[in-house]
Amino acid sequence: MEPMPRKGKSNKAANGYYKSGGGNQTDAYSWSCRINVAGINFACPSRLMELLNRKDKGAELASTLRQTLRADLYRYCGQSNKRAFLSAYLHQPGFRFTYYLRKVSFYGGRKRSLGIFAYLYNRIMFHHYRFKYGFDISPTTSIGPGLFIGHFGGVVISPYAILGSNINIAQGVTIGAASRGPRTGAPTLEDRVWVGANAIIVGKVTIGHDALIAPGAFVNFDVPSMAVILGNPGKVISSAGSIGYVNRTLDDSPVNAQGTALSAHEVKTEIF
Repeated sequence: MEPMPRKGKSNKAANGYYKSGGGNQTDAYSWSCRINVAGINFACPSRLMELLNRKDKGAELASTLRQTLRADLYRYCGQSNKRAFLSAYLHQPGFRFTYYLRKVSFYGGRKRSLGIFAYLYNRIMFHHYRFKYGFDISPTTSIGPGLFIGHFGGVVISPYAILGSNINIAQGVTIGAASRGPRTGAPTLEDRVWVGANAIIVGKVTIGHDALIAPGAFVNFDVPSMAVILGNPGKVISSAGSIGYVNRTLDDSPVNAQGTALSAHEVKTEIF
C-alpha cells in the first residue's frame, strides 16, 4: 500500500518519499530517493535497477571467463570436459598458471564485494605458481583466449603488451616494452602467433596474425601476417607462417564456445 501524505503537509511525506506532482492523494510517489528507517539507509528502485544492471554485467563477464578458460584448456587437451581439466591442471604447468592468471584478472574488479575472498585466494595461488614456474606475466596484461605455454621457465611478458587469441609461447620468451626511441611502447601480437624458445620481441611493434617467430630470433620491427622470422637480428625468410604449429583451437574444431556440434556425452561432461 502506498503511503498517504498528511493534511497540511508538503509533498514530502513523513517517511521520506516525495510526491510525484500536485494531484490527489492517490498520485504515485517518486522512488528516486533514499529512505532512512531507524538509522538504516534503504536503496530505492533507481539504485536497485543499477544493482541489477551490475549483476547482469557480472554474469556476462563470468560467461566470458568460462569461454576463455575453455579455449585455454582445449589448447592443451583437445577437449574441455572434466577429465581434460583435471589432467591439464595436474600435468600442465602452463595451464595451471594460466588458470589462476585468468581468475585473478576476473576477480580483480570485484575487490569491493564478496569477490575479495576469491581474489585473495586466487592471488596467493597465482603468486605461488608464478615463482615456482618462472612466469613473469601480469594479470593486467591483455591476453586473448587460447593461450598455450608449452614449457615453464623464464617467460617475461610486459603488462602493456597485447596478445590475441591462440598464442603459443615457449620457454625463455621475452615480450617486452621499450622505454625510449621510435618504438617506445609494448608489442601487439595478433591471433595465432607462434613464438619459439628464447625469442625476444621488444618495442611498439605489431606481429601479424599467423606469424612464426623462430627460436632465438630478435624482433624490433613490424612483422607481416604469415611471415616466418629467423635470426638475430630477425629477418623474414618465408611466408609459410604458423600453420601446423598452432593447433587444437576451438575455432577450427568441432567444439566451440557456444557448445555447438557436441555429442550428447560431451555436452554432459563440459566443465565450464
